[in-house]
Amino acid sequence: MPGPPPGDLLQAANALRASGRTDRALRLYADYLALRPRDAQALYAFGLLNLESGDLDAAARALEQALSHDETLIDAALALGLVQVRRGEYACALAAFDLVVAASPGDADAWNGRGAALLALGRAEEALAAHSRAQEAGPEGGSALSGQGNALIALCRFKEAEAVLRRALEFDPGNPESANSLGVALKALDRLDEAREAFGMALAARPAFPEALANLGSTLKEMGLADLAEETYERAQALAPSPALAMRLALLLPPVILSRAGIGGARQALAARVRGLAGAGARIADPHAEVGETAFYLAYHGQDDLDVQRAVAEAYLAACPELAEPAGHCRQTGASRGASRGAGRAAGGGRVRLGFVSAYFRNHTIGKLFGALLARLDRRRFEVLLARLPGPDDPQGRAFMRAADRAFLLPDSLSPARRMLGEAACDVLFYPDIGMHPLSYFLAFARLAPAQCVSFGHPVTTGIPNMDYFISSRVMSPEGNGEGFSEKLVRFSRLPVYYERPETPARKYVPADFGLPQDRRIYLCPQSLYKFHPDFDAALAAILDRDPKAALVAIEGKHPLWEQALRRRFAATFEHDPARIIFLPRLSPADFVGALTMADAVLDTFHFGGGNTTIEALAQDVPVATLPGPFLRGRISLACYRQMGIDGPVAETVDEYVDMAVRLAGDRDYRQAFSREIGQAKGELFEDAQALAEFEDFFETAARERGAG
Repeated sequence: MPGPPPGDLLQAANALRASGRTDRALRLYADYLALRPRDAQALYAFGLLNLESGDLDAAARALEQALSHDETLIDAALALGLVQVRRGEYACALAAFDLVVAASPGDADAWNGRGAALLALGRAEEALAAHSRAQEAGPEGGSALSGQGNALIALCRFKEAEAVLRRALEFDPGNPESANSLGVALKALDRLDEAREAFGMALAARPAFPEALANLGSTLKEMGLADLAEETYERAQALAPSPALAMRLALLLPPVILSRAGIGGARQALAARVRGLAGAGARIADPHAEVGETAFYLAYHGQDDLDVQRAVAEAYLAACPELAEPAGHCRQTGASRGASRGAGRAAGGGRVRLGFVSAYFRNHTIGKLFGALLARLDRRRFEVLLARLPGPDDPQGRAFMRAADRAFLLPDSLSPARRMLGEAACDVLFYPDIGMHPLSYFLAFARLAPAQCVSFGHPVTTGIPNMDYFISSRVMSPEGNGEGFSEKLVRFSRLPVYYERPETPARKYVPADFGLPQDRRIYLCPQSLYKFHPDFDAALAAILDRDPKAALVAIEGKHPLWEQALRRRFAATFEHDPARIIFLPRLSPADFVGALTMADAVLDTFHFGGGNTTIEALAQDVPVATLPGPFLRGRISLACYRQMGIDGPVAETVDEYVDMAVRLAGDRDYRQAFSREIGQAKGELFEDAQALAEFEDFFETAARERGAG
């Protein structure tokens, strides 16, 4: 018996779709298309219905067929682009949106879709332009503004992103996507309380919003609320289980360590979790976008980090083997690589192409330690490239860009950043720091140059198999000190820095400039609060006990809860008058140096001491009391004193450290004797030609050895 006529089937399918009876409508559309497979409009409707029901594969097939039969059906191209964005097929989506805007330049939805695809491809500037076209094409509204905000976040223009996203929320109050993006911008600006509020707004509008929950968890972690962060991550994981969220949970550590007893348990739990992920066959397509976390706070526990850092790297590689994908010029091995462009140039006496990679070549510790090195390398021997990662810009950063032979900004997207860095075809890549910025950490997994090296910008091993060398010094990393490195350890005879001599403050600072009491002796410990290891508490307690006039002065952390956690720990570990422990607001660079010159005694933390801070203090003839530990991260101040050829206030025990600190603060002659010695010898720390020569020889040797396989 013949079935209903095709026209009746189509009419019934359209009616069922209009009435919301999706399953029955899908069956009738399928029956109709079996009879009329070239009906582009019906294929379009069938594709939309599959999109609405969540079957993205069926939607894509139907919409592609509709366009193959009628390429002028622009609505089908727009819908196909939206489907492909949701499937993660961003290049295909971009092609679909391009068809729409070519035929209909005023289609705001297509421009917004184009912007989303471009952003996912790491082309943030173009994405911003596309969303701006969407705003011009239609009445001003939240979608185009929200898209602009996301592009501005990718460009690290966070203040602009905040302004645009607040406008988006004016047009569409409570929009969860816009509120979530606003939280991301505010978190990047270190306005953590406001970020928490924005993520709360997103979750109030959409309680089942895993991305906002994950972002809230990351914010709570940075605030110092590790327990609440864990609970929030677990809520996100319950809604949408993913290996990426499991990795965030695994790497969760508080910024301020609450007790020595808790360190071992936290480290064992972290290692067990990441090894469990590695063994479970979990897959993460883009660790930078989906996780964006390193094991940063491990380094402040005062223990050897090699095994744990290796476990973290192994877990990431197991979840995403593509992280180790080599650049084209690194695919040859052995003799064939020896004949390649890079190795041939280095071995044949040509210039070595040397790339510097960091987010911090600006007015930052990394810029101070390594920026002048970039400018001073012998251009007869080296072609110097600078790959700046996303981050704030400043005049110093622009000066570093000009100082390089070639400089470029990497996008905040792993795949295109990796491609750009690989296409630079360097012989040697030098990462001054790995572990502070997630993008540089994930870039380091790939073989993007025959020789890849890291130094002490973040002074701990990376655990990454493709990182070849760790540049330290004989004093910072002595033989047999027990600290493990996955990299080949290179020990310079000098501090591995080329540091330009800092300027002297324009005026003399006094305690009153910082609101400090005039009748106290100021013991300044100007290190980040996560460097205050519980073992350091005994020294602080003894200083307060030994010197009744002592005031311990530190600098506030990223969030007030860091200070509160530290005060609670102090209260639990030693008796003291809380008024004698003072936290200064975050200081400008000039005021920071001024504070060093104002203090009666400057204290180095242990087991992770100062680096740049010590150098800045010594530049002003200010002695720093230090207790070196066994690991590199606790021996930088010692290395400064050894390079100057003076003993300095360098202790061997906690008691001796306390004695030196109290004497520095209370014995003017003792302190001034050190200041005179430092003033006469500090030239050894700055613009060090010998260190420059060691860098140059090392880079050439690494290019030759690694280039030859």
